[in-house]
Amino acid sequence: MRVDGKIHTSAQQGIFIENLAKHTRKIVCYFHTPRIDEIKLLDYTIKNKRIKFINIGPHKSVYFRELFANKYLTKINLKEIDILLVRGPSVLLPALIRKAGNIPTALILVGDYVDGISELPQPFWRLFLIYIWARYNRYTQNKLGKKSLIFVNNKLLFERYSKLNKHTKFISTTLISNKQIYFRSDTCQGKIINIIYAGRVDRQKGIFDIANAIILLLEKGYNIVFDLIGVPDKKDNVLKDIKLLFESDNRKNNFNYYGFIPFGEKLFQFYRNADIFVNASRLSEGFPRTIWEALSHSLPVITTAVGGIPYHVKDNKHVLFCETNNPESISVALENIINDSTLRKKLIHNGIKLTQSNTIEKSTETMIYHLKQWMEK
Repeated sequence: MRVDGKIHTSAQQGIFIENLAKHTRKIVCYFHTPRIDEIKLLDYTIKNKRIKFINIGPHKSVYFRELFANKYLTKINLKEIDILLVRGPSVLLPALIRKAGNIPTALILVGDYVDGISELPQPFWRLFLIYIWARYNRYTQNKLGKKSLIFVNNKLLFERYSKLNKHTKFISTTLISNKQIYFRSDTCQGKIINIIYAGRVDRQKGIFDIANAIILLLEKGYNIVFDLIGVPDKKDNVLKDIKLLFESDNRKNNFNYYGFIPFGEKLFQFYRNADIFVNASRLSEGFPRTIWEALSHSLPVITTAVGGIPYHVKDNKHVLFCETNNPESISVALENIINDSTLRKKLIHNGIKLTQSNTIEKSTETMIYHLKQWMEK
């Protein structure tokens, strides 16, 4: 979105694009006009003058963009493109690949629409329609993508796509830079144990499970504060339920909700002040960016082993795994970390080593190398 002559986008996109731009003459970015609810998430201002943004139209529903895909692509000028890089999954991805013709194409696939459909809070008939469309999108994406270079950001997707396309490369999509890694040897040193979650706030991310696990530990006498950061899903009342849970147990002071905090120093300070990071997602997903952020700030991490997570981190080495939809399992993992300084230090040390090999600098340098190789084929 353009405001006062400046381009604003999400940090997840902006930081990645600017790091790519360091290695290119020009990057032309085609983006939708954001919805009103998305504007507050545009927490990054583009600084590199070699990056050009072009608005291709409003970010409307999946069905609208599917029906009018060609209309959205009219502003894309292929004459100024040496290689077309498309992030997916996307409604427009198949149409973009078709439009590219003989221009070299590359895909960045960070998920799959089909995965996790069964977990959506929708009636059966709607889930069925979503599933049919998602399968169709995946089929056309994979069929057209066979002529493309493919990047994936988790090893679960790598296993899947490397069987379909031998030109599949694995890269990390962390935003953490070398200079942002925060070193400390231990946590849990104060009288209060600070538990943090950052990310999307909805029930399927296991937020309510984390809250119930903390209540279990409070009942055992542990002095814990739960800090929650993120944007709530308007269709999900989980935030209200969490507040009621702590209030009904006379634990109002043990829970803080901070809303959306932009990527950067203010968010990093929350990680530095925390003792343990918990991700209890029930969804099959790639590898949450916030886990990289927590590991890079020397936080011991508890997470469910869903989607691509167990392909990146090992239980009892980098993180502790807990069971999905199981507050008791989360509370046991929390107790283990709180009471075992040797375990904490091991997780912190191994987490830092892992993030040092998965920085934004390493990822973009690897991507640029493969893109150049692909263009020269």
